[in-house]
Amino acid sequence: FPVTIFEAYTLQPDGTKIVVPKENIFVTTSPTDPAIPGFITSLQQHVAFPQIKINSKIHITWRYKQITPPIFKFSEVISPFSKVDTLRTEMLINLPRDMYANWAKKGDFEVSDTIQGDRRIIAASLGPQASHQPEPFMTASSDELPFFEVSTIPSWEEIGNTVARLTAPK
Repeated sequence: FPVTIFEAYTLQPDGTKIVVPKENIFVTTSPTDPAIPGFITSLQQHVAFPQIKINSKIHITWRYKQITPPIFKFSEVISPFSKVDTLRTEMLINLPRDMYANWAKKGDFEVSDTIQGDRRIIAASLGPQASHQPEPFMTASSDELPFFEVSTIPSWEEIGNTVARLTAPK
């Protein structure tokens, strides 16, 4: 599975750290509508944090490794969860020095983009963020949250060209 979990735990209000046991980390097939014919090949990894209560904090450190090249190259967006307080949100991208990548941010993300030998390292981090509780008639929380996005797609035209190439009659 392309996601490696290095550390996951619940931190209780009194400071007690409860590590997520290995049996609480598991993979399942992605849910789908039973009316849709075909096979499901996508998977989801789940982490069940133990003994969460009011004022508990959860912590997870993980890495995602791209196994196959995506159709539209690499493109990723991160943002803090909207329904819970978030202490820290981070993304670290390690690319070949000469690989094209563009990034953008909204809000207080701190971003560094450095060259280390033959590698390009892009690091984005965001400090504590309060949860956004929904209210009647409010805009979507995701519209208000800070985000960081990185992509190796140079233009919208390339997306159109890729779709045209993949859907052309053979």
